[in-house]
Amino acid sequence: MKKIFTMIAAAFMAVSAQAQTLTFDEATSSTGTFGSGDFIMTTAGWDGANNAESTRYFGTADNYVSAKGMIRAGNKIDGSTRSLTIKSTYGGTVKFYMCTSSSTAERDVTVNGQTKQTSKTTAADNAERAVYGILEFDINYGETAMTTSGDVYIYKVEFASNGTVAPAEKPTLLTYTIDENTPTTVDEGSDHEVTIALDNGKIVFGNETKIFAGNTKLQTEKTNFTQSGGFKLDGGPAATGTKYVLISLNTNFQAGDEIELIGFCSGDVTKADYGFDLYADRAGESKVASTEKFTVRYANNTVTYKVVEGDNLIGKNTLYIYRQGSNTDYFFSATVKGEKDGRTPATTGIQTVKAQNAADGIIYNLAGQKVGKDYKGVVIMNGKKVVLK
Repeated sequence: MKKIFTMIAAAFMAVSAQAQTLTFDEATSSTGTFGSGDFIMTTAGWDGANNAESTRYFGTADNYVSAKGMIRAGNKIDGSTRSLTIKSTYGGTVKFYMCTSSSTAERDVTVNGQTKQTSKTTAADNAERAVYGILEFDINYGETAMTTSGDVYIYKVEFASNGTVAPAEKPTLLTYTIDENTPTTVDEGSDHEVTIALDNGKIVFGNETKIFAGNTKLQTEKTNFTQSGGFKLDGGPAATGTKYVLISLNTNFQAGDEIELIGFCSGDVTKADYGFDLYADRAGESKVASTEKFTVRYANNTVTYKVVEGDNLIGKNTLYIYRQGSNTDYFFSATVKGEKDGRTPATTGIQTVKAQNAADGIIYNLAGQKVGKDYKGVVIMNGKKVVLK
């Protein structure tokens, strides 16, 4: 019996931890942080005085409750001058016991893409008592903002969880950010490359004689935006000879992997037309996708690509990053996330070889890199494996 009671109590506590009610009194500032733990509401720029002496009624004409004490936004909540943000561990519903000071106009209230309007009616049992509507919104886990078309008073906030939570973050397979430790020298020869060995793979900056490392400020010609470290992607469409960033894993890509890239696009400062183009091969013949566009130019932007079933990245371990469109892109950082267990090791040797003439004389090592005739060891030459001594 005691065990059953303990289980019931634990379940009750778990549910209670996912539900909160916020109320306000004369000591409450209209601007501040309310709640704790799994549900936190923050207001900023609210310039109205609160009034704990004012009692108002909320619900319907036939079924209502009283509330005393409130916080007040003296004008519309626009997200900049005045803001209201909810941060919740869980998805669920949030109810606002709220009204406006206006006697002639109600306010539009928008939360999580849902717009509703404040309202007022008369109590069925008291013709002199105003009853204000309770606005209810569905919210997701994470952060949610409110905007309004005018001033509002909030007397009470109730949150009830539906139990949904953010999925666990995937492990990081590979990550690299250009900084003051990034090599600026390049391999000599027909390809100018900087190769950096990493856990679970490598990153290569190709066909460029210079990398803007962390000790060099990169500055565009149209703005004073600066970034410590960056790699300039320009020079034409994706193809052999074009500047690129290569991410090479020790295992093949698989469905569910996430690729996060940080960069920006230079050009018209009023537009954000481009992100990165992604290919599974260097020749630009196996396009994976174009990432979403950068949200603003001349500022760090994170764009994410998720590998899905049927993607032509699956079964391959290389991802080439090129500029998108005609403007110049700058690459700053890459992170690949995915499950580490059960992955297929990358095939050793040359992953993809573009057809060459039978006697073109180009020599490759077993990693698929071009080498000179003075290279010692096993190589691929004219399509055959030979040993140079």
